[in-house]
Amino acid sequence: MSKRASGEHVAAELLNALEPLWDVMATRGAEPVLEAWRARATFWGQPVTVRSLGRAQSGIATGLDDGGGLMLDQGGRTVVVLAGDLDVGAASG
Repeated sequence: MSKRASGEHVAAELLNALEPLWDVMATRGAEPVLEAWRARATFWGQPVTVRSLGRAQSGIATGLDDGGGLMLDQGGRTVVVLAGDLDVGAASG
């Protein structure tokens, strides 16, 4: 039997999980958080597609910029994507 979580419960859990990151950023800046994200991501060097607001950006995921944007190599041109739904392994646009 599966349980359903309320939107409020999910939002509260998300905020509780993010709070320590805010504390780190407030005391030590964004770099420790970005470094942890870079170390945990498993899709570097892989084709990805990011979809946001009806638009898709595809490329090879190469890293995060200093502002936390996802850098995509699109055939030698770097594009930075700030938000969207990430699909790893997708090379469609």
